[in-house]
Amino acid sequence: MKFLTAAATMLLIAMPLAARDRGPEVAAWYVWMQPGAQGTFNAGDPVEPFDVDLSGDTGYGLSGTLFLGNRISAELAVSQVKTTIALDELDAETRRQSRTSTIMPITATLQYHFAPNAMIDPYIGVGAAQILLGKIDELGAGDNKNDLSVADIDNAGTSYLVNLGVSIELTETFGALIDAKYIPGGSKARARLNDPAATEADIEFSPIIVSIGLSYRF
Repeated sequence: MKFLTAAATMLLIAMPLAARDRGPEVAAWYVWMQPGAQGTFNAGDPVEPFDVDLSGDTGYGLSGTLFLGNRISAELAVSQVKTTIALDELDAETRRQSRTSTIMPITATLQYHFAPNAMIDPYIGVGAAQILLGKIDELGAGDNKNDLSVADIDNAGTSYLVNLGVSIELTETFGALIDAKYIPGGSKARARLNDPAATEADIEFSPIIVSIGLSYRF
């Protein structure tokens, strides 16, 4: 809800201020993301700690940008990346089962452009992010369903982000983009294990998202 409020506020500000001499842009992205997830479950008999690990991977994304003037823009972006969820146990004899899911960050960013009329235009930005997580995959026929694993993760909360990037003009309508976003810690998701007690723990995310994109300017 907080993310939707922040995104809607940015769009309401942008609509009456949009510059006529710089049209809106859409972009397609190739994305690499490191989730930066940290969390520990205390489970088992006897109880012992299990650190959860979400792997980094690549995926794809889309964005739309509306310019409020030559130097200020508002970007709304969404991307999706696969991740492997594993438990790292201290007892080497304790079995674990890796699972897979998807991470979908949705970001709303206000950006300041340093050289809006140049071929190479670096920019910085700040904004808000909402991290959504897909359904965790079902265990396969060959998997041991008694192996301890993460069975479910809720969507994470809203957090702020910082942004750094560069836009390179290729033609009047097409451009190349290199973009990096960092979402500091504070965005937490509640996760549950597949044990009888459905043991719960918070996982804190601090993702780094690095993207290469191709933009089209209307």
